[in-house]
Amino acid sequence: MRISELFRYFIIISLLVACSTSQSEEAVADHVATHLSRTIEAYQSAQSLWDRLLEGETVSCAETFDAPPPLVLTQEELQQAPQSIKVQQPLNDAIQDIQQLLLMWELECQNEQPFVALERVRIAQDYLQSARVALEQAIQAWYVWQP
Repeated sequence: MRISELFRYFIIISLLVACSTSQSEEAVADHVATHLSRTIEAYQSAQSLWDRLLEGETVSCAETFDAPPPLVLTQEELQQAPQSIKVQQPLNDAIQDIQQLLLMWELECQNEQPFVALERVRIAQDYLQSARVALEQAIQAWYVWQP
C-alpha cells in the first residue's frame, strides 16, 4: 500500500478515535495523530524534491521542506496511552530520516556545484525508502492502537 493510501485510511481512523477512547487517551491520540500527519506531509515534500532531482530537473534552493521535531510523549501520556509508544518509535525513525534529507539539501545548496551528484541523490533515495518503511510501520501501529 502506498503512503498516500495509508494516509487516507489514517485520516478516516483518526476521525473515529473520538468515539471509541477515553478522554485522556483521546488527547494523546490527537497529539500523536497531528504529529503523524505533519510527518507524512514532510515526507511527501521531501520525496517530491529529491525525486525531481533524480529525474534531472533543476530545483531552486529556495524550494525546501520542513522536518518536524521528534514526537515526545510524557510519562503521563505514556501511562494514559501505552500503545502510543509503538507509534512513537517508528515515527521518530522516519522523522530522523527526513531531518537527514533536509540537512543534505541544505548542504547541497551551500555547495558551489551547479548540480547535485547522482551519488548524493541515491543516498537521499535510501533515506526516503527508510522513512517510507518507518512511516508505514507507524501508521500500521496507529491502526492496531485504535479500538
